Amino acid sequence: MSAAYNYILSLANANVNLYKIGGPILISVGTVSCIINLKVFSKKTLRKNPCSIYLIACNVTNFLLIYTSILIATLGTGYSIDPSAHNWITTHSLIIKALLIPILMVVLGLWTVKNVRSMNHVTAVVNASTSVGVTIPGGVRTAHSKDRQLIKILLVDTSIYIFFNTMISIILIYQQIMQNQSQSYAQLYLQGFLTSVSVFSAFIPFCIGCYTNLWVSKTFRQEVKNTLTCK
Repeated sequence: MSAAYNYILSLANANVNLYKIGGPILISVGTVSCIINLKVFSKKTLRKNPCSIYLIACNVTNFLLIYTSILIATLGTGYSIDPSAHNWITTHSLIIKALLIPILMVVLGLWTVKNVRSMNHVTAVVNASTSVGVTIPGGVRTAHSKDRQLIKILLVDTSIYIFFNTMISIILIYQQIMQNQSQSYAQLYLQGFLTSVSVFSAFIPFCIGCYTNLWVSKTFRQEVKNTLTCK
């Protein structure tokens, strides 16, 4: 009995510390990420691109989520400020979040890719006009490169979101299967701990966009450098 109690207590402490320490870090990192992304994607050289418009909307949404869902979870779990128990409404909303948002991201991402390809088709027509003697301003290759890199950013963001939400999807499905079966206190606490960790994990994609963009895109790195040096 003592071993089981110590096990449950260790899970509870780990859960509190995860949000007490990790929550503020996630909020700080996410705030910086959203601000930099919004500054870069709102620049004149990028904001007319369909991918940039989509990414601006994503970062506005991410910023709001950081100061609603993530902040509330951090205060409630990490600091016991207005704690709330999970009920069936919360569970179903998490299921919707875990399934609906990835589907919407994929659909909107494919729609954006289609729009960019349409723009590239127009560019191809322009190039054809150039080949028959019509003078067209330069910059086509640069535009193509930026389009490709923005599409790459979009696809990487979607993949990261799905990856970090896989755990919560599996756990919620498992909970639905096991809800009518008898379980020990240790099993229930472990299940609750894993759910809490999976929720924390699901918050991560909303806070790391800027840093993955720096890794993925040369254009983004250059635009961040220009922004920080006020060019």
